Amino acid sequence: MLIAVGLDPECLCEVDASLEGWRDRLALSALVVADMVTARGLPKNCQARVFRVIADSSLEELRRLCGL
Repeated sequence: MLIAVGLDPECLCEVDASLEGWRDRLALSALVVADMVTARGLPKNCQARVFRVIADSSLEELRRLCGL
């Protein structure tokens, strides 16, 4: 998605949060794009941007189906 909106692919660094030491690779990052679960485990000094990829209408339907 980031490349599609014009971000230079050379500026991206992919980090696999399932690998040991992944947090250490974030030290040189200007911005971290993460899912909600991973964002909760980021170091305090990381500037994180969380993108929701589920529509509000889908979330509402899930809440309704779960009785919330």
